[in-house]
Amino acid sequence: FFKMKTFHIFSVFAISDRIAFSSSYDTTNVRGSVKTSENRQLQLNTDVTFTGACEFVNVVQAYENAYSSGKYELTKQLGLAEGAADDEIENAINLKCASVTDKDAMTFSAASNKGYQFDQNYFDGGTEWNQEIEKNKYDGNLAVDAGRIPLFYNSVARRTQVNWPGYIPNFDDTSSCNLRTVMCCWVSERKGQYDPIDNSDVCVVDMERSPRSNHVAGGFTIYDGGKLSDKVYCNGFAWSNDPDHFTNHFKGNTLFYTSMYKHFYEDGYVKNVPGAPMCGCAEQMPIVTHSDCTSTIEGYTFAFDENTLTVSLNLTFEPCENGIDLASYYGSLVDTNQVTVEEKDKLDEIIVGKNNCKKAVDKFLVNKFLVRGDPFILDEKAEYVGCFKDKGQRALPTLKGRGKSLTECAMLCDGYSYFGRQYSGECWCGGETYNKYGEEPNGCDCDGGNVGSW
Repeated sequence: FFKMKTFHIFSVFAISDRIAFSSSYDTTNVRGSVKTSENRQLQLNTDVTFTGACEFVNVVQAYENAYSSGKYELTKQLGLAEGAADDEIENAINLKCASVTDKDAMTFSAASNKGYQFDQNYFDGGTEWNQEIEKNKYDGNLAVDAGRIPLFYNSVARRTQVNWPGYIPNFDDTSSCNLRTVMCCWVSERKGQYDPIDNSDVCVVDMERSPRSNHVAGGFTIYDGGKLSDKVYCNGFAWSNDPDHFTNHFKGNTLFYTSMYKHFYEDGYVKNVPGAPMCGCAEQMPIVTHSDCTSTIEGYTFAFDENTLTVSLNLTFEPCENGIDLASYYGSLVDTNQVTVEEKDKLDEIIVGKNNCKKAVDKFLVNKFLVRGDPFILDEKAEYVGCFKDKGQRALPTLKGRGKSLTECAMLCDGYSYFGRQYSGECWCGGETYNKYGEEPNGCDCDGGNVGSW
């Protein structure tokens, strides 16, 4: 027989504060080889590199930092007469900058050079890139299997605009990507050394969001934060609603760095959360608690070879300012009118915050016209009392069925003080009369086909 336990259960949830950050450009970060004023002739070959927009103020400041007479050197390198007016210098700078930003963009498919189908399958978590394990310097070695990736990073992704791969359903910005946010979530790694950094919990995978990735028309999986052993690492980025904004112009570069170079080639992270893409627009991704954030830093290099001034793009990629997460970074874009409040509220339903999985799951189920059932856990509902005799006038008088397991009998007798099984799984419920014929000294075979007969 088992005695039902009485519980008073409550759950406490803390709602975390939403923290928004705003940022501004650090206009100059100059690298040069200037030594002393005596070696001024050597300055003719100085490369001037700075972060920020390619515009008059930033370029002049970078030259002032690199040269003792920066504006004079800039004017000369631009081929202008000494003492040229600021408007004339600015026009010449704009022409040089346009020579970089107006270059033909590189197609995204050139990164892997394996074709559309390979790229599609890769972003869904497939292909040998995701499946192989690195065993030695030849077998499964990324430097061999994906050696093109670092070459593309250094020669293209940092130097030239990379087109957005809207031809891949995961990034189709005609039917998705309305939040202008991409997220990748990895669950494994291929170097065989360690699991991914565990920075997030998966709450829900709604397969209806990405049928081209999972090849399923509908259905969903509730994780509720997953098991403690699950390792999930998520990282993403967002861009401005202004089509001419730097983050929008170079979002293809950021996608390549985040999904192929940094976390795949360098970290070895692979594979997708089952039922979801590995990488995709946020609207197609699982509901999770957290995502790290990547930003692309605009930068340029002015190089002079005594005859010609050449300007080149010099992108760098970093964690978002002060290491803030993707949801917080997205909130900072609201402050600069690059994201609307309504868009931020929608992203908050995808990246829900720490300890908010249950709340997110409940809301998801309500939208499906479903509610949670109360899970029946036998060890929490009942405790073993003993094995007792029985007769025609039953010690537990109410029969609830035959062939029942312990858990099934406990559920059927929910509301009674005691329950017990007899013979081939007969389920009986009752109260304090369970001991009316005394304890059975030979015991019961609780796990057997015949628990015990009277």
